[in-house]
Amino acid sequence: MENQSHKLNSDIPNPNPELFDQVMGRISQINSRAVKAKVFLFSLLSICSIAGLIPLTNLALNNLSNSEFYQFFSLLFSDSDAIFRYWQSFALAIIETLPILEIALVLLMIIIFLESIKMLSQNLRLIHKTKLI
Repeated sequence: MENQSHKLNSDIPNPNPELFDQVMGRISQINSRAVKAKVFLFSLLSICSIAGLIPLTNLALNNLSNSEFYQFFSLLFSDSDAIFRYWQSFALAIIETLPILEIALVLLMIIIFLESIKMLSQNLRLIHKTKLI
């Protein structure tokens, strides 16, 4: 048995000593290229999300001003006794006048922006670490 295992081990050729360095260098190049591509994509995504956030915020503010939200909200300060008596109807009226879709889109764009900035900073840290090594 030992003879056969020794014979099998002796048939394995010895690799070139520089092969390990070549393979690790190639893996490092591929990882570096992937990180740079991610940095580019996340920077582009953050710029696009900011560019989309501006018109969406304007749209939400315009729809908020066109709705009767401000009129209902001003009742809170002018006739608070009636508000406290009929608070359920008042809360429902306030909720119905809010432009929910536009507010949700603005919040979605903010979340996309923050996530892209987070991923961008993580990838920039990776680039900085590889330069230090």
